Amino acid sequence: MFDSHVHYSHCRFDQTFRYLDYVSGTYEIRQGTREDLISGIREAGVTGVVEPAIQFETNARVLALAKAYPGFVHPSVGLHPEYVLSATPKSRGDLCRYADIEGVIAIGETGLDFHRTRAAQHRVRQRSWFRFLIRLAHKKRLPLILHIRAAYTQAIRMLKRRRTLLDNGGVVHCFNADAATADELLALGFCFGIGGALLKEEPDSATLTEAVRRIPLDRILLETDAPYVLPYLPDLISSKQSKKICNSSTVIRAVAERIAQIKGLDVQTVLEQTEENARALFRLQNSP
Repeated sequence: MFDSHVHYSHCRFDQTFRYLDYVSGTYEIRQGTREDLISGIREAGVTGVVEPAIQFETNARVLALAKAYPGFVHPSVGLHPEYVLSATPKSRGDLCRYADIEGVIAIGETGLDFHRTRAAQHRVRQRSWFRFLIRLAHKKRLPLILHIRAAYTQAIRMLKRRRTLLDNGGVVHCFNADAATADELLALGFCFGIGGALLKEEPDSATLTEAVRRIPLDRILLETDAPYVLPYLPDLISSKQSKKICNSSTVIRAVAERIAQIKGLDVQTVLEQTEENARALFRLQNSP
């Protein structure tokens, strides 16, 4: 199993925390430290994770965690669109230097996020940073990790205008749109990060289910976005508890089971192909 998008450097993992585990088809709530969790997911068969930066300051945390777990935690440097106002002009030069550090496997998160009402300045800055990071990925010959939320039309328009800069590919993290949108992104060469949104109850997951049915298996990556995007488990986790319980990488097996069900495949085929997809995209060595 390979988790293509996590945030284990997040401060929520700095102390003892409660997290969701998925073992033999059963969800359980456990408690532990970051070291306990990473040890547990490795024992469960997770062979690697990709750790993208969110805020500019988290790039250093991401790189430090990758150094602590070499060959298992693979770092990506970037700036999430929600945090562009906190960056400074110096941040761009620093990101260029981060991208040159040995072991960095991608540029991201980057993209557009319009799900909140924002000042026009914020959206202008998002677009500016998105353009910059697309160019940086092209220059450094690294794939992109895209965060797109409530802005697929605008993001796809920007990507189409820069089609010649997309030669290193990328993944649309936490994809949650319709099949027509998937078709446009497929034509641009992108893979799709599929995670907890597929495990929501109907009808919330219906649109994504149809998109997953359409997307070829060799363009799908599994992800959890831990500690975020928990599956819908009302009997185990109440809405109040959901903010206090972290997601974890073992849940990708549940995502694989759902994809297998949608596509009429066996789970092992999904697990093996999606890991192969991730390692090919991020140019990682074969699974140990």
